[in-house]
Amino acid sequence: MQQHDDITPFDRWSRPIEEIDEEIGQLSVACGVYLLEPGVIERLLHNDTSVCDHGNQRAFDKLRQLVMMHYIVTERTVEALGAEQTQELTSRIVDRLRPRFERLLHKPSDE
Repeated sequence: MQQHDDITPFDRWSRPIEEIDEEIGQLSVACGVYLLEPGVIERLLHNDTSVCDHGNQRAFDKLRQLVMMHYIVTERTVEALGAEQTQELTSRIVDRLRPRFERLLHKPSDE
């Protein structure tokens, strides 16, 4: 059996946050929710389905739950690692996910 002593606390907290955020990105695309637009996350948390361009209640419900879970896990990460390391961890995750999701999470401009 392989030892997991080489896994740092940073790595231990990074994986669940990244998995949650990746699924949030996928569900946002499925629902047509532009999470990076101002006020959208707050409206999503208040169960406002008008933030969706596509009607998919099950996907919206799961997206909302995952956003709430993201906040809970992030709070626990701050408790475990401290604010500075959590910010570094979050920045690394965003840098890895940005190329896949960023253009899909902003509402296209009407140019």
